[in-house]
Amino acid sequence: MRINEKSDPFEIFNFFASLCLSCNIIIRNPSIKKYKNCIYFGHSIEKESLYEGFLYFYDNKIYYGEFMNGYKHGLGV
Repeated sequence: MRINEKSDPFEIFNFFASLCLSCNIIIRNPSIKKYKNCIYFGHSIEKESLYEGFLYFYDNKIYYGEFMNGYKHGLGV
């Protein structure tokens, strides 16, 4: 499945939910935020300064790891 900036929120959520299940990852109270070249899916950004989540880039690359204050932080895959 390929998603892009025009994908609806339900389609985006289903994509990431299946990705989390296949990787055995639990994200409570997830949030979705669209950017110019990617979509963030993970823990709510506003509530925490350190959190983990996914960045799905529209060229089909995926980053999973920690974020701090809105930026990639630490090790990610």
